[in-house]
Amino acid sequence: YYFMARDYNRAIEQEQRTLHFQPDCPYCDVTLAMAYAEKGDKPHALVEAHKADRYSDSPLVRAETGRVFAISGDRADAERLAGELVELTKKRFICPYEIATTYVGLGQIDEAFRWLEKGYQQRSVCMIFLKVDPRLDSIRGDPRYAALMNKVGFQP
Repeated sequence: YYFMARDYNRAIEQEQRTLHFQPDCPYCDVTLAMAYAEKGDKPHALVEAHKADRYSDSPLVRAETGRVFAISGDRADAERLAGELVELTKKRFICPYEIATTYVGLGQIDEAFRWLEKGYQQRSVCMIFLKVDPRLDSIRGDPRYAALMNKVGFQP
């Protein structure tokens, strides 16, 4: 909740507390990485993202890890994870919205919108975050974003 509210310091504090009690929590590691990345602390973001990447096969964790890699300068790992997730969609459901956030991080905006449109078409529950998700801030000015918001039923 703190992350979505853009209160990255509190998000970091909360995830560190959680990791103290549950040190093997890849979602906590990646949420911590995301908060560090959005705050601009790339070294800490990468450390936490690599922890999550090493011991999680969760598509959600891997997509978020890919975004952290992308915005923190590890483009090769970000592209690797994006490719793995796209390939995995041929075998099972992977939330298109989460794949889109990785492509936003990579700066591949057309591809991000392609996956967001898939999320809309598949009625992905993640689309409820479209209005508030800080991972999408860089594309909010794109006319396709406003169009998508309208289709989903949100005011841009």
